[in-house]
Amino acid sequence: EYALTKTGEFNAKSRRELLVIKQPYSNHNGGAIVTGPDNMLYIGTGDGGSGGDPDRTAQNLKSMLGKILRIDPTATSQKPYQIPKDNPYVGVSGALPEIWSIGLRNPWRISFDDLNNLWIADVGQDKWEEINVAAVTRSASGTVSTAGRKSNFGWSAFEGSYKFNADQSAPMALKPIYEYKHGDDGCSVSGGVRVSANNPLTTLRGWYLFSDYCSGAVTGLKLNGTTLLGREKLVEKLGNVVAVQQTSNGIYVLSMNRNIYAITAK
Repeated sequence: EYALTKTGEFNAKSRRELLVIKQPYSNHNGGAIVTGPDNMLYIGTGDGGSGGDPDRTAQNLKSMLGKILRIDPTATSQKPYQIPKDNPYVGVSGALPEIWSIGLRNPWRISFDDLNNLWIADVGQDKWEEINVAAVTRSASGTVSTAGRKSNFGWSAFEGSYKFNADQSAPMALKPIYEYKHGDDGCSVSGGVRVSANNPLTTLRGWYLFSDYCSGAVTGLKLNGTTLLGREKLVEKLGNVVAVQQTSNGIYVLSMNRNIYAITAK
């Protein structure tokens, strides 16, 4: 964590370490830290790496790997962060209280949309890339709960919606809203935002946009709520794309070719 100066620059001397997660392998380190609609910090972690979830971390509630973690970054006198009391595994024996969601391989960008639904682009193993969405829930009294609470996205019992490790079980796993096979469409998904209702790109409002590190194409998912209506490839040949982001000014694509591209029209 860094404090910002009045001019919006990072103050290097203010660096504060909140959380350290040991990595057993060099890959799958995760790819997302976002502030949620509840002002909590959501952290997407990879399963630890290598291939095939060898340490079976993604479904393991004693491991922070392969998860969405949720913390309050406000420090106390004893700890650099706090655990929100409504986290699903608070007080659960054998489970880490930081865990919010489980069953992820390498979530490469997570985001919340206007309705507070949680979107996750999860990089697959050998065959399938997937886009997941955990919808907000509302009680009979109208109380809204933050999306993704206690959700299981299936890895490594499943790769996408297809069975993967036979010794892993995820009977309540959420199925992807969209998945694509390795090939012409790519081999490593890079998320991803749902275009907001006030974004100046009016023709894409409500669409979810993502890319792929291998294909360099940006694809849009046309949606009604969290129901998929169709897909459309919007632009191609942007290099090794690592993120699709939005601001109040538009949609931007970040590429490893050192360019930031603006999507200006559908």
